[in-house]
Amino acid sequence: MKKLFAQKFFILSFLLFIYGCSGDNQFDSKYTNGDLKDNLEIGYWEYRDAESDQIYKSGKFENGYKVGNWKYFIEDSTYNVEWSIFKPEDSRYSFSTLEEWNIIEEDNYVFLASTNDYSDSYLVITKTSIDSTIRSVDNYMESVFSIMKSDTSESFTGYTIEKTEFEDGRTVYSGEIMSEKQDKHFISYVFYVKVEDHILDITRKEEQLEKTAAFDKIIFNDFVYGIFRNSEKLFYVDDFIKTKKLVNLEEL
Repeated sequence: MKKLFAQKFFILSFLLFIYGCSGDNQFDSKYTNGDLKDNLEIGYWEYRDAESDQIYKSGKFENGYKVGNWKYFIEDSTYNVEWSIFKPEDSRYSFSTLEEWNIIEEDNYVFLASTNDYSDSYLVITKTSIDSTIRSVDNYMESVFSIMKSDTSESFTGYTIEKTEFEDGRTVYSGEIMSEKQDKHFISYVFYVKVEDHILDITRKEEQLEKTAAFDKIIFNDFVYGIFRNSEKLFYVDDFIKTKKLVNLEEL
């Protein structure tokens, strides 16, 4: 069993893009500690801000999945949530999910859940096959941006997108897309990555409310970090990041 004290720019800092990073290949001022077994988190973990030394989230893992009660301390607020393991039948994917979500099992989606009572609030995972049109995650990001700009049912109002390249050759686009519909403002947290022969699109859309935005984002990141495929995590704590930068989608 191994105790992890994260001191480098590993995947944990990347998935917590709610906070800024201090530079390439450096851990972004966050400390975490907990036990690893076969490179999977087990038992109790806590995450601290290096500047304040305050715990900002804590809870238990079961073989890499968040389970049970987790506490989040964000912007002077405390949130208590319950995580559980969800393994759909006939799917290569499995997840840590919040028990309050209404999970909808449909063949057309890798994952789909309503995150609250509003119809435009959801968390969805789709996959797009690699073909002559979509050859890479870069092509997929271009396609998403083109669709956003041409959408007539919902007005695209802005974005903050980062491109992250891992030492093992993987590329990820992640960040936030803002939109407006019927006088309501929305924010979509997005994460795009190539997995074998397809692009995985992970998106959480919520009404843009200042009081819950930081919490919604960190829950999205935790969900992404808890995804397994064929019993292997998509991302492990020691996956090393080579480069990370903000992108101008007009220049793709």
